[in-house]
Amino acid sequence: MTIPAVLVSDLPVVSVKQMAEVDRIMIEEIGISLLQMMENAGRNIAELAWGSSTWRWSSMSIAAVSWGGP
Repeated sequence: MTIPAVLVSDLPVVSVKQMAEVDRIMIEEIGISLLQMMENAGRNIAELAWGSSTWRWSSMSIAAVSWGGP
């Protein structure tokens, strides 16, 4: 899989307030827990990295860091 280069200026941006509302809707209206959202995000990032990489995985470390907010 080839991942195209994308300019940061082309990426959609949401404010902190908007993201909090997205989280609220996901949790309260759709019924997906915050933990499940974080697990899905981490898994999808790992799958993207795995599928697009030509590196040797035996010599690579990947770290994911999140911040719980205020």
